[in-house]
Amino acid sequence: MPVVEPDETTPSGAWITYTFPLPFGLGLTLQEREHIMLLFGAALDPKDSSLGRSWAKPDLTAFDPFPMVKLRFLMHPNPSAAIDDPSLPEVIHQFFGNRVDDEALGGEPFLIPGAYVQWVTAETQARRLEFEPEGPEYAFHRCLGQLNMFLTAYAIKYGRDDVFPVNTTQLGWLVTSGERLEDGAWRMTGPVLMHPDNVPLYPPEMAMDEDLGAGIAGCLEDIHYGHPYISARLWFDKSKRQGRAGDHESQTVSLQTSLESLIFSTWAMTMVDSGQTSQQIHAALSGFKTFESLFKTTIPRLLGGNWDRKDPSTAAYSYWQSLYLLRNRVVHTGYSPESTEAAAAEQGYRAIRSFVNDRLWDQRRRFPRTMFARLGRPELMGYQLDDFSRSFYETITRDEPNRWWLPFDVRN
Repeated sequence: MPVVEPDETTPSGAWITYTFPLPFGLGLTLQEREHIMLLFGAALDPKDSSLGRSWAKPDLTAFDPFPMVKLRFLMHPNPSAAIDDPSLPEVIHQFFGNRVDDEALGGEPFLIPGAYVQWVTAETQARRLEFEPEGPEYAFHRCLGQLNMFLTAYAIKYGRDDVFPVNTTQLGWLVTSGERLEDGAWRMTGPVLMHPDNVPLYPPEMAMDEDLGAGIAGCLEDIHYGHPYISARLWFDKSKRQGRAGDHESQTVSLQTSLESLIFSTWAMTMVDSGQTSQQIHAALSGFKTFESLFKTTIPRLLGGNWDRKDPSTAAYSYWQSLYLLRNRVVHTGYSPESTEAAAAEQGYRAIRSFVNDRLWDQRRRFPRTMFARLGRPELMGYQLDDFSRSFYETITRDEPNRWWLPFDVRN
C-alpha cells in the first residue's frame, strides 16, 4: 500500500479534518469512546477486528501507520427549531391586508421538542495513498467514503430508513476544513464551498403583462390536452434535480424514462401525421411489447439515418452504452452510478435527442406535425425554415390553434 508523502504545505504527522452537519439525527455525541474506521483493515488481516470499532480517547493521539478515518459526533441543541415560520404575520398582512397577532396564530411558536443538529467531524492522516486522486480532495473523499460506510452500518443495525449515505450536495453549502497537528493543536484552513450551483435561484420580479398570461395559458392548454412531448420534458427536468441532489440512481432511471417517452411520443405523432384515428393510435401503443424493438426497428424505419448501436460513431451507440445499459444495471442489479457515469448518461441522452431532432427535420415534409411538435420553433434551434415549413405552420396555428398535434378525429 504505497503512501505518497504530504506536500511542503502540510506539516509532517498532521491530520486533515472536515466538520459539517448531517441531514438527520443519530443520537451520537462526544463520549469517552469515539469511532475509528481503519481503511482496508480486513484486507490487511482477516482476523483484525479493528474495522469500524470504537476506540478509547487516549488512542486517538496515536499516529497509526495504517490509513484511517476518525469519526466524532456532536449533538448540538437547536432550541429554536419550530414547525411554523416567524414571518407568517407579515405574509398574512401582505396577502390579505389583515394584521394578526401571535395569539391568533396559536401563541408561542410550535417548537420541536428535543431538536438538535447532528454534527460530525471526520479526520484522516495527511498521507495520500498511491491509488487515490491527486490534489487536496483525496482526504475529503476518503473521509466521506468511510463516513458513509459507518452510516450504512448504523442504518442496518438500528433499522433507520431515514439514515442514508450522504453525498456532497447534502452537506450544506460550507464544510469547515482544518489541520490537527501532532501536539494536538488544531487550526482552521478555511471553509470549503460545496456546489455553489445548488444555491437557490431568486429571479427578479416579473412583469404581470399579457405576454406572461398568454404564455402560461398556452402551457396550460398543452397540459390539459396532453401535448406529446411534455412528459419527456418533465422527466428530463426531474433527472436534472436528482443529479444536483446527488441521487444518480434516480437520475439515470429518469433519463431513460424521458427518452422512452420521447421515442414513443415520436412514434405516436408519426401516426397522427399519417392520418390514423385516436383509437388506432391507442391500440398501436397499447399493443407494443418492448422499447428495445421500437428503438431498433420501428423508429429507424420511419425516420431513417444510422441507428446502429454497435457503431461507435453513432448517437445510438453513445446513448446505448452510456445510458440504456447503465439504467439496466441500476434497475436489475442495484448498481449505484458514480457522478461521472451519470454525467456521461446525460451526454448520451442529449446525443440521441439531438439525433432524433435532426431526423425529424429531415423528414419534415413526411411528418410536419411531428417535427413542429418536437422542435417548436425550429429556427431558434439552428434550423433554416423553408417555404413549405413556414406555410404549414402558419396554416395549422391559424386553423387549429393549440391542438393541431392531436389526431384528426379529436382535434376540433
